[in-house]
Amino acid sequence: MSAAGATPTIDDSVTRLAGVGPAAAKQLETLGVRTVRDLLEHYPRRYADAGEVVDLSAVEVGRPATLVGEVIDVSVRPLAPKGGSPRGRRDLTELVVRQAGGAVFRVSFFNQRWMADRLAPGTVAAFSGKVGEFRGQLQLAGPKAEVLGNVRAGRSAEDVAEELRHQRLMPVYPATGALPSDRIRSQVATALETVGTIEDWLDPALREQEGLVGLDAAVRAIHQPEGWEDVAAARTRLVFDELLVLQLGLQWRRRRMEDGMVGLDNRPSEQGLGARLVAGLPFTPTSAQLAAFAGIAADLELERPMHRLLQGDVGSGKTLVA
Repeated sequence: MSAAGATPTIDDSVTRLAGVGPAAAKQLETLGVRTVRDLLEHYPRRYADAGEVVDLSAVEVGRPATLVGEVIDVSVRPLAPKGGSPRGRRDLTELVVRQAGGAVFRVSFFNQRWMADRLAPGTVAAFSGKVGEFRGQLQLAGPKAEVLGNVRAGRSAEDVAEELRHQRLMPVYPATGALPSDRIRSQVATALETVGTIEDWLDPALREQEGLVGLDAAVRAIHQPEGWEDVAAARTRLVFDELLVLQLGLQWRRRRMEDGMVGLDNRPSEQGLGARLVAGLPFTPTSAQLAAFAGIAADLELERPMHRLLQGDVGSGKTLVA
């Protein structure tokens, strides 16, 4: 634990981070996040690829585009039912969205009334879809929408647009209703700016041998990748760490168990049942089977428990060896 007023360390409580008070810490705790390390190990579950974010003046009608802006108005209205049948009742959710430069465009969703709550006024989002025109105004009908922030949380359309110019892949985190992904993204960014270089526990020679990036680079890239290549390299390193820790734990457990237990010398007899079974076979065992026989026999001679997994393809003769 670092002293009060000092720069937070990776093992400090998340409350040491700017903007994370007791209420936010309680929300994070529901996700299993208590320390800065927990927060940095709360990895994205996927990424929203914003593509090339363009200004409204540069879009072409009929072509796909990604537009970022702040929702300034939302309305939901019913549409006339098809064929006059009550079952054909539909509704239209329309958004008015303002870009950082002040230009306005419209977004529409059919039969998705819930979008009015998700994309309430003040929400900053990226909308990706084919650009159309309706009554002289540009619009996106049924686009893919990714919430990127909220003006009440200090995230303006200008801030988001500038961020996306440098980072087109936006991480989407496991979240809750009270703690949405964009807020977690902001908290992670604060942690990365605060903690300094993350110490790497792997030997440099091992990292070079396995072609792995450093831990600090991996953690930063998994949260703030510049491209899919960064994501792949970061995941490779972090998965390697998880598997290595798992194997080290299993080996430690095995060694501890062996040290506390004594096995019996059960070496096979030259005239025992196993030898007689093999001698009576109408065929000669393969070299791999004979090697497995010898390995198991050697383990049975030792005064410690045997730990052995017998592997082989279907039809390779595992049953005979067992």
